[in-house]
Amino acid sequence: MHTSSSTGPLAQNQSHNFALGQTMRIYSASACYTWIPKNACSTMRFSVAVANGCISDISDINWIHANNKSFNANTESAFLSDYTFVILRCPYQRIYSAFMDKFVNLDMQAWLFGNLRNRSFHPHDLTFRTLLAELRKTPAPRYDIHLRHQSSFLLYREYDDYFRLEDFPQAVSTIEKRTGISIIDTRDALRHDTAKLKVMPDFKDPMDIPAVELLEKKRQGIIPDPKAMFDAQIASEVKAMYAEDIALYERKFGKSELMSFIDARAD
Repeated sequence: MHTSSSTGPLAQNQSHNFALGQTMRIYSASACYTWIPKNACSTMRFSVAVANGCISDISDINWIHANNKSFNANTESAFLSDYTFVILRCPYQRIYSAFMDKFVNLDMQAWLFGNLRNRSFHPHDLTFRTLLAELRKTPAPRYDIHLRHQSSFLLYREYDDYFRLEDFPQAVSTIEKRTGISIIDTRDALRHDTAKLKVMPDFKDPMDIPAVELLEKKRQGIIPDPKAMFDAQIASEVKAMYAEDIALYERKFGKSELMSFIDARAD
């Protein structure tokens, strides 16, 4: 996808090499998978590592974090792959998920982003609205990987299969049939997701609640409704900032599969 973006040596093409670095080869199936953070990537990275014979048990889950590059395709193997696939996610859902996971949990990413923005905010005080305001001031290639545009991860102009995270069971069924591997759910082991938390629709202006306060709510087992985080201003900003991702998602799955507030608030 990115090879013609530069007339220089391919080895120095940063966009191409970034996308190449986000691939995982499934050796037994001659398949190439592009992994995108916040799109079931831990489950998939673990499953590929097991399929490739490097680990065998959920107790080895932390192995994947030090081995993101271990199964990368190179130019030849990427070209010769018999099957290619990627899992996409509604861009609105993905940025909400990244905020609630990495920033509300005050993970390393929150502190690194604060440093990148010259400590113009304290991570405890970061709100969803402030995060977007700071992103607007940040060059896209310097976005935290959990916030970076999904389109920048794509190695191929076209994949054999594009899956929706929102319909992950269907993706699992197809991937297992096409590759012969087993997809192993890692959510209980890593606790990155919010599936077991109660969504509360009555948070007042949750997009303006500081991260440290949202963290306390998470510890109580509750989180704000994702749609409630997007007022007219925020929905419009995200639509502009992630226009390429939104267009890609609509092209592959249809506009109706995006978060339903968009027609009312973001056009």
